[in-house]
Amino acid sequence: MLASDSGSFQSQLIYHECVKIKKSENRISFGFTELNELFPSHLNNEFTIKVKAGEMLQFEPEGLRIIAQSLAKQEGVFLHILKFIKENDTDVSASVRITKI
Repeated sequence: MLASDSGSFQSQLIYHECVKIKKSENRISFGFTELNELFPSHLNNEFTIKVKAGEMLQFEPEGLRIIAQSLAKQEGVFLHILKFIKENDTDVSASVRITKI
């Protein structure tokens, strides 16, 4: 479960629907343009993602700050759960650089 209460659930759902995500081998990029246009001040700036990988990873955000992080291993797969907060309400993009540990 990624949302701790109904307000967090609503915010997470809006992020899921409105944020454009681009994945590459070593980076996840987030586009907030649509989110900022539709919901400029009605959201908290926190969102959570899950990343599955065959190894432990390290995350270096740009334009975001990690406020919570957990790691679980199931059947040889690592599940990284990261909660971010946007550093600036008006930023239209942010990214996370991913490296293997």
